[in-house]
Amino acid sequence: MGRTGHREWLIGGMAVAVALSGTGVALTHGGVSLQQAATTVRAVSQTVIVGSDGRAVPARTGMAITPGTVVRTAAGGWAQLSTRSRTSYLAGGSALLVANGAQQRLLAGGVVADAQHGPGVTMQVADDVASVPAGSALEAQRLAVVRIGTLAGRVVVHSPDGRALRVPALYEATTTGDALPASLMPLALTDDAGEAAAVPTLVSDDQTLNTLAAGINRSGAATADTVLASWTGRAASLSGVARSERVLPVVIADATDAGSPQQRYDDAVGWRGAGGSWGVILHLLDGRADAVLSAFATDSRRLVTPPVATVLAAAGARQRVATTATGTTHPPAGSGSSGGSRTIGSGKPTPGGGTSPTPSPSHGPVPTLLTTGRTLIKKVIGLVPTPAVSGLLK
Repeated sequence: MGRTGHREWLIGGMAVAVALSGTGVALTHGGVSLQQAATTVRAVSQTVIVGSDGRAVPARTGMAITPGTVVRTAAGGWAQLSTRSRTSYLAGGSALLVANGAQQRLLAGGVVADAQHGPGVTMQVADDVASVPAGSALEAQRLAVVRIGTLAGRVVVHSPDGRALRVPALYEATTTGDALPASLMPLALTDDAGEAAAVPTLVSDDQTLNTLAAGINRSGAATADTVLASWTGRAASLSGVARSERVLPVVIADATDAGSPQQRYDDAVGWRGAGGSWGVILHLLDGRADAVLSAFATDSRRLVTPPVATVLAAAGARQRVATTATGTTHPPAGSGSSGGSRTIGSGKPTPGGGTSPTPSPSHGPVPTLLTTGRTLIKKVIGLVPTPAVSGLLK
């Protein structure tokens, strides 16, 4: 049967086995089994509870959920359900069947099942059953495709044909067919309330990097070119993408420590190409958003002090211009120059053929890049408060 799933809620022997062996929690608590544990509405907005008879009643905080009923949210609604210390966050436009305290089924939309501080749960999504052990958090969507991801810990997905797919933290499985995928992809975050409640640091870091990316894309090419020029490793060939897609892998590689810089850069490019969110990529490399902001500030200033050879070459060119301007060096024979007034650069003619050089305004690329980079970082810090980087530009 396809994953558009028209069959009724039938967990069957496979899911019961998952509940018994895969959740990694005690099945009883104070003499009450997990299946018998009460599920209540913790917080709610624009949500109804639909009974087995099809009758819908408005959900309210503190309401007990009768086993076998469906929690349905409006497009702009949401709901939080609590079973002991486990929380299920239901997004807008979703429907979740609560079979009992140990088993739930996502009928439509999206859910986050956070068992990091409570008992595990089995979550059926279309024809698959995901085992979420205690200490883990699952994110699932049932829309045009089925998506099952792991926000924390690990999740095991069981298919009707008996196959099992282990999904580690920050990865997801996506499919439109009957078979489980052979490979996993890095997690694509939505940064919604459910994710933010379950993994606040991950979502906060993702939002910070998204803000930085937006600033890079708006700031013009100068800052991006400076950061890219600071990279000494092998750069990937990325065409037709936003500037931030080329810049952030460099900055993330500079801001993290796992493996070599080249490996970190290659991983960031590969994971991003596979659809991973910036925050997920950063956390897969054990990084922090404040370190990325600091690395961006450093990289965007790195060309302020050019290599020694460049400095010497520039100094030599300035010296040649200066000596020519003062008349101590003469142009080559046959150049057509003669006595009288001469003008070099923006110098003004002086009696006797010399000039009084007038300095040009300092509107070169380096000051412009510095100003752009500092302005961008200040905007990012202002939009996403990060105490660790206060004073970054002092």
